Amino acid sequence: LKILNKAKLKKISFDETNSKYFQNGLIINGIFFAKKKIRKIKKIKVYQGPKYIILNKEYKDQNKKKKINQKKLSALVCSGGGDYKNFLYKISSNLINSKLDKIYIVIGSAVKKNNKIFKIKSNVIKKLHNLNSLRSAINKSDIIICTGGTIMFETIAMRKKPYVFLNYSNQKYAINYFEKRGAIINCKKPTIKNILKMKKNIYNIILENNLKNIFNKTNFVDGNGLERSVKIIMNYIN
Repeated sequence: LKILNKAKLKKISFDETNSKYFQNGLIINGIFFAKKKIRKIKKIKVYQGPKYIILNKEYKDQNKKKKINQKKLSALVCSGGGDYKNFLYKISSNLINSKLDKIYIVIGSAVKKNNKIFKIKSNVIKKLHNLNSLRSAINKSDIIICTGGTIMFETIAMRKKPYVFLNYSNQKYAINYFEKRGAIINCKKPTIKNILKMKKNIYNIILENNLKNIFNKTNFVDGNGLERSVKIIMNYIN
């Protein structure tokens, strides 16, 4: 940001899809391309697609698969942000008796103290508070259950296939895009019916020892988006 401010640039935007705000400039569209692809425009350089999804450097080139203990599968539940819709509680309360050996729940600093998730007590559940990064939690968990935000992209970059719920309407475009490409399991809205359907699916994975659905063979999010974007911007301002 310091470099960009000193350069006194023309407009640079991330994930803008409305080009009428630009007469010239640069758009890097890594997420909302799934909603709307921007046509080529004079004097505007546009880079779009999943290879421009910006993640921290630690998600770069994650090709190694974690060894799995087939008798002790774990799940990670994450909603991101303040969990304003009680996603963590809805999922976790229905997973306690699902044959999972451990359920990790990510609780961010914005989650309020009156959130129902704090009332859940079980030997199966372990609550993870105020993590600076989710990479380690994703890596040690076999099954990832999340909403359609950044955690979904991070999980795909880690070569795992997450169960994804639509928590906010603007997530549906990316969710549909990655579902069509076999990178995620789309659980739709977090209704009781859909949660129980997911639970049954997980139970069958454990019962039948069918672990192939845990991994994702796609390379749509490779973790190199940050590096690509920095290179594009530096070339643009120099």
